[in-house]
Amino acid sequence: MIFKGKFFRKKGFSLIELLISVFVVAILFSATTLIFSRTNAKRNMQFDARTIEAIFRDVQQRSITQEGGAIWGIRFYSNMNSYYELFKSDNPISGALYSVETAPPAVTVVSKFQLRSKVFFVDPAPDYIKDIVFSNITGIPTPLSVPGVFENQILLSNTYGGQADELVAVTDNGTVRN
Repeated sequence: MIFKGKFFRKKGFSLIELLISVFVVAILFSATTLIFSRTNAKRNMQFDARTIEAIFRDVQQRSITQEGGAIWGIRFYSNMNSYYELFKSDNPISGALYSVETAPPAVTVVSKFQLRSKVFFVDPAPDYIKDIVFSNITGIPTPLSVPGVFENQILLSNTYGGQADELVAVTDNGTVRN
């Protein structure tokens, strides 16, 4: 007996059609999430680079005006929780590179800044501490005490790698560039 009519017509989707639809939506969602994550990490890195550039200029200005009669600098810590500090010192100090085992000279920390999520330092290398100190009156960075290391640069990267690194540097004549 063959049944025809409205009551026995096929309604809805088959299980295969539903599975294919869910699979396509899942692929689109994962691709969108990956693209957004990379864009967000790059934006965070660029924001941190601009912030470091502004702090370089601020510390340089404090050195030129001899604020508080102190020597001013920035200390960069490259480890699992990369961060940097704006500091001043009443004792003579110059730019230097320290391993984590070597204690850097004691200074007065004025401000501490944490890098954003998924952003880390490439220079200084992991497990190193780098001081960039500016000379009073001139605002020119003091030479680093370690030969062969590009003295006054900070290189940022993110966990996604690629060609997205950001370089912030102070030239020998005191120009800050990003």
